[in-house]
Amino acid sequence: MKLQDSLHELVHSLTKTEKSFFRKFSAIQSAGDEHSYLRLFEILEKMSDYDDGKVEDKLKADFPSVHYAFAKNYLKRTILRSLRAQKEEDSPNIIFSEFLSNAELLYKKNLITLSEKELQKAEKIMEQYELHHRFSELAYWKRQFLYKKGYSAEVKDEFEKVNETEKQHFEKTSNHASYYFLSYLILEINISKGNIRDEKTKLKLENILNHPLFFDESMALSTPSKCFYYNTWCLYYDYISNTEELYRHLRKNIAVIENNQPFYDQNEWWYAAAVYNYIVTGISLKRFDDYEVMLEKLKSISRLNRNIAPLLKNNIFVLILNAELRHLLGTGSYDKLKNFHEEHAQFLLLQDIKRNPHVLLENYLMMAYAFLMTRDLRSALKWNNILINAKVSDMREDVFSMARILNLVIHFELGNDIFLTYSIKSTHRYLEKLNTLKKFESLLLQFMKLLMDLEKKGNHSEKLKTLQDSITDLKGDPIEKQVFAIIDISHWLNFRIEQNSKRVGSKQT
Repeated sequence: MKLQDSLHELVHSLTKTEKSFFRKFSAIQSAGDEHSYLRLFEILEKMSDYDDGKVEDKLKADFPSVHYAFAKNYLKRTILRSLRAQKEEDSPNIIFSEFLSNAELLYKKNLITLSEKELQKAEKIMEQYELHHRFSELAYWKRQFLYKKGYSAEVKDEFEKVNETEKQHFEKTSNHASYYFLSYLILEINISKGNIRDEKTKLKLENILNHPLFFDESMALSTPSKCFYYNTWCLYYDYISNTEELYRHLRKNIAVIENNQPFYDQNEWWYAAAVYNYIVTGISLKRFDDYEVMLEKLKSISRLNRNIAPLLKNNIFVLILNAELRHLLGTGSYDKLKNFHEEHAQFLLLQDIKRNPHVLLENYLMMAYAFLMTRDLRSALKWNNILINAKVSDMREDVFSMARILNLVIHFELGNDIFLTYSIKSTHRYLEKLNTLKKFESLLLQFMKLLMDLEKKGNHSEKLKTLQDSITDLKGDPIEKQVFAIIDISHWLNFRIEQNSKRVGSKQT
């Protein structure tokens, strides 16, 4: 990306608060200087579609002699300086860097005592926030100070201590990096496949978890590593539908974060994800005793932290809505759907699907199914179409597959027989292509065909009941039961069987 494109993007990424701070910061930094870069900021701020030629013409109309490339560069550096100044109290890395810079400046003035005090402050921040990857920067200056002390047995011992400490921090950094990569490998499967239902993918997951780092929690040498350890096991237990172990590990993961306040303060998303997953698992297990407490914890993350980034705050709210939708479906509280929809539908529709697709896709699916169960078929079709037409690739095959199944169900309820005639075949091909045509999908397609045939030829009650029982039995299959993780379509099957029984009964009388 070219500088001018990234600069335009940078300007438009600023919040109102950040823009206000930038103007105040610039007024102090450039008092009495030429303000061409401030004029450039105003031009970029007002321009929605970037045009480099127009920007340069407008700037030179006010500052004929300005060097355009220099003004752009200067503006970019000034914005970044203002962001650092505004965020320095919130970022341990920025605070650490500031103390380290102070130590360097004082060292070069030969103010060694003052320099060492700044270095001690940096070390305290590093230890408090587990910035193990930054110890080498600290060690460099520690060694500079030791050289100043001359040559003695005492100095030699201090050198060895620094070397040994650096090795320990490097080990923790390496440990964290390994967990990070292994967690990425397993999360990659989760994002693309969703709730898996095939042995081949399960084997991939088990191969990852055979790594020595997953033998025991003691292998994780830092709080971030412990979180990766528990997160990865949680993903695996979710895949194999071992909800009891998943529930237990999520509780441990939450405890690790809650017991380390500095880590919690800097990793709101990790905590939000752990609490959200705990809520979802509790709903799956029909344990609602602490639902309100945990939901309040999720809501309080954004409320208690005023400095939380707008995008992160937005993503946490998407999690909250997902949890509330799951609770609505899990408890059958469909009477709450209308108020939920009126309050939050606009928010969901305005979301950029590319920013948080994993959860948003689930939200669309649950909205569609909830409306189906309340017999608001037009709304069900609307939300299901939003999902089917979502422009994301290599993402949540399980959700998209279920959306295709749900599409058949909704159109059947709408009486669109002509559409269903060819759509059942196209859905079959679609599922085969994604390799998601498993027992559940095959049985449900048979169920749909029988329902269509019922409309034309007569009673298939026994066959429908047999298929319904076969689909319900899949809930006992550790792999197939994953298909019921987001929406439990067996509730619709029950409804259809009841409707069929009433119809047959009325004909017989």
